Amino acid sequence: MEIGIISPGQRLYLGKEGKFEGKLRPDASIICEDLVGSIHKLAKALLKAPANGWEQWFYVDKGGQKQPIDNLRKLYRKIEKNSI
Repeated sequence: MEIGIISPGQRLYLGKEGKFEGKLRPDASIICEDLVGSIHKLAKALLKAPANGWEQWFYVDKGGQKQPIDNLRKLYRKIEKNSI
């Protein structure tokens, strides 16, 4: 959210098939199924198994395809590295 590649209110989907739909909150937590928490906490709770939230939550890109939010984290790291 810091650099504008994702914003509050954006919808995120748990799993590429989108079994659950969440909404990103201004504090970077997600609300989904009346639960609020981090990407990792909610992925673990909803999938009822250990889960890496970066790999389990997806966003829809400009082309309409679901992509893991880990792609956004990698983009952020690349931008941050180049700005130092």
